[in-house]
This record gives sequence, structure tokens and C-alpha cells, in this order.
Amino acid sequence: MTSGRRRDGHEQSLALHAVIVSKLLQDSERVLEIARRNVARDLETGNAHSEKYTREWDRLLKQDIPSLIGAMLDPSDHGVTLRSCTPFTGILSASEVQAVKRQYGDDA
Repeated sequence: MTSGRRRDGHEQSLALHAVIVSKLLQDSERVLEIARRNVARDLETGNAHSEKYTREWDRLLKQDIPSLIGAMLDPSDHGVTLRSCTPFTGILSASEVQAVKRQYGDDA
């Protein structure tokens, strides 16, 4: 049961990042600005969930959009871990997040 729940969480994270990708394609400057600000804050304050992955996001945010999208939607174990340290908080509205969570039976 735990592994199924964990898988659902990973799928939910992937779905959230897919919505973020759509925002990135609509307004890349805004999305990249927020993500870069989040990375800089996390590295500066030491509040990074995992500095290794925050630094990886920092590098990815300097690459081209297709490479960034590839990392954001990577279904591998590495992609799952990378998304767990996402710099994309603050991109989606609360209602957008809730809409995705409802699809996975998570009303929290």
C-alpha cells in the first residue's frame, strides 16, 4: 500500500510539473524568474531540501527550455528525486494545485 501511495505521489508531482511546463511555454520569463529566485534563496539561506539537487536545478535553469522541460518531466528515479526538490513553488495558483490533487484523490 505504501509503494502504491508513493507512486501516486510521484505521478501527482509529475502532473503538477506538466502544468508548470504549460506555464513555462506561455510565459517563460516569469516562470524562470520565480524558479531562479527560489534556487538562489535556497542556496543562500541553506534551506535547500537537498543542496545537490538545488545546484542541479540551478544548472538546468541556465540551459535551453527543451532541456529544462526534459528534466522537469523525467519519469526516471532521478527525475522523481529532482522534482522532490523543485524550485517551481509559487508558479501555480492554489486552485491549479488543488485541481491536480483532486485527480489523485488528494483533497489536502
